Amino acid sequence: MTDFSYVGHPYPELAKEVDFDFDNNRASVLYSWEELITDSRVIEFYQMWERNFVAYVEMEVFDEIKVAAENQ
Repeated sequence: MTDFSYVGHPYPELAKEVDFDFDNNRASVLYSWEELITDSRVIEFYQMWERNFVAYVEMEVFDEIKVAAENQ
């Protein structure tokens, strides 16, 4: 799962802000860290991220959500 945001000034570009890569057992946060998904810090962060994401969906905050699967 990937969460994108616009970064940079004065011409922001879309970038991966948070990425949970389950196929490769890795998670990363822009400008911060990359760890194994099984790391306790990642598990705690994911739980918070998921709660926030669900709350934002319920509040209809997002204007677009895409679900896609890569072909293996």
